[in-house]
Amino acid sequence: MKKSLYIGAISLCLVACSPENLNEKYEEKSNRVKQLEEKLHSVEVENQKLKDDFKNIEEEISRISRDKKDTNISKYQNVVRVYANGVKKELDVLSIEAENFKEEEDIDGRTVSNIESNLKEIINTYNSDVDELKLQDMLSRQHNKIEVFNSNLLKEINTLNDAIGKDDKKNIEKQLNKIKDLNKYL
Repeated sequence: MKKSLYIGAISLCLVACSPENLNEKYEEKSNRVKQLEEKLHSVEVENQKLKDDFKNIEEEISRISRDKKDTNISKYQNVVRVYANGVKKELDVLSIEAENFKEEEDIDGRTVSNIESNLKEIINTYNSDVDELKLQDMLSRQHNKIEVFNSNLLKEINTLNDAIGKDDKKNIEKQLNKIKDLNKYL
């Protein structure tokens, strides 16, 4: 009986250590290693993203700190405020003319010409006020957007005046719609 128990234990050990069982364990462990490597890689990528985010935040904080000391920012904000109020006032008048055109298919050319001259004056004042300032990167980018807007606004107003002079109702309506869509430049 002792011998049969001993033989049973040995055969059980041999079965447990058989090559099939070892291959299964090896494959299991290999798969687990691959999973852990993939997880490690994704964690490393996430870690790098976080490092980049922190670096960007630090740069932004540094830029804000530098810009807080820049007195040109408040001066530029005041210039833009005056400019924006003037442009808004003129575009409100043009909006009233556009509504009249929709209702009566008539638009006052003198009013549109006055709007154009007023806008030119507002833009010139804005440009001369900005020329006196030293703009940092952020303000420079904003100024460039405003310049593109101004250029397109004056071009479209001029084209509207031409259409009014020719009494081209289709082109008048087209120009009024283009002027309405100019905010995409800001």
